[in-house]
Amino acid sequence: MGPIAKPFIGTIPVREIDTHKMLSLLRRGSDFTIVAAHRALWVDNPENSASAIAAAYDSGIEAVEIDIRVASDQLNPLKEPIPPDTEIVLSHDECLDRTTSGTGTLSRLNPHSPCSPDVGVNVETFRKLFLRQRDGTISSEHPVTFTDALAVLQNYLSVDEFGRLRGPIMLVDIKDRDYVPRGPNSPFYAWSEYKLCLKQMRMVLKNPAFYAAVVFKMKFNSGFPSVQVLSDELASHPSYGHIMFTIVPEDAVHPDWGPASANFQQVQALSNAVSGSVPQFEFVPYNTVDRTDTYLRLSPGNETLLGTFSTYYQPNTFPEGVSTRFGMCCAQAAVIRSETPGGSYDEVDVRGIPEFTVYYESVTSARIVSLITTDNVEETLSLLIAKGARNVSRIR
Repeated sequence: MGPIAKPFIGTIPVREIDTHKMLSLLRRGSDFTIVAAHRALWVDNPENSASAIAAAYDSGIEAVEIDIRVASDQLNPLKEPIPPDTEIVLSHDECLDRTTSGTGTLSRLNPHSPCSPDVGVNVETFRKLFLRQRDGTISSEHPVTFTDALAVLQNYLSVDEFGRLRGPIMLVDIKDRDYVPRGPNSPFYAWSEYKLCLKQMRMVLKNPAFYAAVVFKMKFNSGFPSVQVLSDELASHPSYGHIMFTIVPEDAVHPDWGPASANFQQVQALSNAVSGSVPQFEFVPYNTVDRTDTYLRLSPGNETLLGTFSTYYQPNTFPEGVSTRFGMCCAQAAVIRSETPGGSYDEVDVRGIPEFTVYYESVTSARIVSLITTDNVEETLSLLIAKGARNVSRIR
C-alpha cells in the first residue's frame, strides 16, 4: 500500500460532508465544483485499488471514480438470468496485461475481445493476481471486487444525529457495453451489470441510508435500455441508484444518442419528473473543435439539459497516455503519437484540462461545470479555488 496522501487545500474532512447537499450539486453548477479522483488516487497506489480509494478519501477528496467490469470465464455471463456467481470487479481495461500480473481478457462476455488469450478469468483467479503500479512494476497488492470497494467507502459514511448522511461519494463507471447488434432479445450488458451492482450494494452496505453515496455511470450509446425500463427500475428504488449517462462528442449529432434525439429528451423529461434516483447526463469533451460546440448549440438552455458537465485531466506524461478520439486507449495510446500533429497528444486531444472549463463558462452565463474527474487532483483544486469554485460551505 502506498503512502496516505496529505490533505489537499480546498477540501474539508470527508466525514463532515452533507452527502445529499453534494449530490444536489450534480444537478446544476454552483460555486462548488465537485472533484473526483480518477481511478482513485493512483499516483502512489495502483489504479482502482483498495489502497488508492482509501488514500483518496483520507486526503479529503469528496469523490472517487472507479471502473468496473465482469470477471468471468463463462461466455456472455450477463445474459438473463444472471448466473448467481457472476462477480463485478474493479478494472478499467478489458485486458489484464497493463494493470495486473496476468495476461489475456478479463471476461468472455465480449465475443470480439482484442485480448489474448480470450478465455476469461473467474473471480478466484482474478483475486490472486497482483496489481501494477503506475510505472508498470508489480506491487504486492491484489485487485479487488466491487463489494470490496463498497466496504472501503462504508468506512467513511455515517448518519448524524439529525438523520443526515455524511461522507463522500463513489462514482462507478460501468465499462462493459453491448457487443451485439441491438434487437428485441439483445442482452444489455451494462444495464444488467448496473442491476447486479444494486443487489450487491444492498448486501454490503449495512445502512440503507448509505446507498445514496453510490452514483453509477454508463455510456448512453451502450447502456441505455429504454425509457420505460429505466422508469420502472428507478421507481422500484426511489432513494438510490442514481445514474449518469455519459455522452461523448462523437454522439453530439447522433440521431439516437445526441441531445436532439428522442431518447435524450425522454430521459431528460423523466429526470425532471422524478426525485431520488435521478437519471442525468454527463458530457465528456475532447476539445473545442471536436463537436463540443455542436453539442452546446443543440442544447438550448444547456445548463438545464446538460444536467452535469464532467471533464477529465489525464496528462500525457502518465504511461497509459490518454483515451483519444482515434479509439485507442491506455497501453495502445503510444501507437498513435506519430499520427498526431506535431507528435503531441495535446494538439489533438486535450480531454479535460482544467482550463477548458473556462470555455464553457464563456458559452453561457450559467455555471454548468459541476464535476471534474481528474488524475491531477492538486492542480485541478488549485485552479478551481482560483476560479472561486470551491466554496466548501455548500457541502457542509
